[in-house]
Amino acid sequence: MDGVSVEVKFIDMYPPVVNDGALYRKVWPLLGDDKARAPFKRQMIAEDFAFYGKYRPSLFMGLGTANPEKRVYQRPPHQYLQF
Repeated sequence: MDGVSVEVKFIDMYPPVVNDGALYRKVWPLLGDDKARAPFKRQMIAEDFAFYGKYRPSLFMGLGTANPEKRVYQRPPHQYLQF
């Protein structure tokens, strides 16, 4: 492929969301017993919330409802809203 060049430019726009470990350990016990809470899945996300974490301890998590006996899980309602 003579005569072909490629330019790649990485733009640093959003920082990664990083949960504060001490805040996580304080909040986790408040979420109910072991049957009522599921471990957070580690994810690499970019979110406006990350900017708060640059200045203050922060914790980003998803909350929802479920009925494990019926295998029914409800996502938070904001995922369905269009802003």
